[in-house]
Amino acid sequence: MSKLTSHRTGAISLLLAFLLLPVSSTADPGVLEINQACAVGNGCFPGDAPGFPVLITSAGSYRLTGNLDLTGESLNVSAISVATSQWLIVSLNLGGFEIVGPCASGSACVGNAQGGIGVFGVTNLNNGTVRNMARHGALVGTHAVVDRVSAADNGDVGIWTVGSSLLTNLIARDNGGRGIYLEGGGSVLRDCRTVSNGGHGIDLSLNCVVERCTADGNGASGIFAGELTSGVVIRDSSAGGNGNNGIHTQGRGASINGNTASRNTDFGIRSGEANSIHANTAVLNQGGGIFAQSGSTVTGNTAQNNGFDPFGAVLGEADGIFANGGSTVGDNTSRENTGHGISVNGPSRVYGNTSTGNTRRGLRMQSTVAYGQNVVAGNGEGDIESGLQMGENFCGTNLTCP
Repeated sequence: MSKLTSHRTGAISLLLAFLLLPVSSTADPGVLEINQACAVGNGCFPGDAPGFPVLITSAGSYRLTGNLDLTGESLNVSAISVATSQWLIVSLNLGGFEIVGPCASGSACVGNAQGGIGVFGVTNLNNGTVRNMARHGALVGTHAVVDRVSAADNGDVGIWTVGSSLLTNLIARDNGGRGIYLEGGGSVLRDCRTVSNGGHGIDLSLNCVVERCTADGNGASGIFAGELTSGVVIRDSSAGGNGNNGIHTQGRGASINGNTASRNTDFGIRSGEANSIHANTAVLNQGGGIFAQSGSTVTGNTAQNNGFDPFGAVLGEADGIFANGGSTVGDNTSRENTGHGISVNGPSRVYGNTSTGNTRRGLRMQSTVAYGQNVVAGNGEGDIESGLQMGENFCGTNLTCP
């Protein structure tokens, strides 16, 4: 055999040997796989016993390589769970796949307090869907990052994070309780959508931020922050057709900026004390446009057609803007509401507003409210009631106002 032939034969043999080497079953080096076969088989990795839940006992990166189907499993069984006895940093990529629980869509099945969760305890979660679990879709840990996750038709909360987390591009729909729950404070939620959940669309804790989110058709309020949740920020979001308020903050010091609230059963925006409510639009809300508790600043907002349904039928008496004492109400437009255009109680300042075409008064104020530079005209029961005239008001054809 010639040297040339010998060299060619050796090269071909090496190439064949390389091609016949076994291919690793893990798509990404260092990433452990989870799928239906290993979950119901012998377990997916060390520490995980056969059957659900798939139990993660080591920190690291994990990835779904197929759907997980829990149809026929107990309502109290979770799909993927991180061992709670250890403090683990766990990243889970759902790989675009679904975790499907045992509950039929639209059913009322609810698991117990120890199970029935799609994904429990991971630190980072992304890229997939969790649906039809008996309790929560996903309950993730503190300092979590959650991105591109959909939670639907779960028995209670769609997506729940414990605190100081970043959540982006989420969808929560048709869950039995809240759509998204930010517990523990300090979390940021961006570019999300919550639709037709049984409770609040989004439920916030103190110092949380919500940006560019939509909350429509939820059973309670669209976006809600409870009494102890001071310092929340809600901006550039919308809340429509919810069973209670569109946006509701009960705590102090919230900033509600650049939002739209429409067709809600109660108020479009309802705030706690010392809130800043700026550049929002509230239309066609049954209870009223904007309700601000004492010490708030209400500026640059538009409130229109509150108290009407979308077809023009009157649903009840609804003020465009209402504020309690110690508030500043300025540069707002309130028109064609079924109640007063702007109603203010207690010592406050009302300036630079336009209030026209409302069924009752344009400005209804107590005697300790100072008002100036307002335009008030064409209101059904008259333009001004009470208040301290500070000048430069325009009331219909009356340049001095009462």
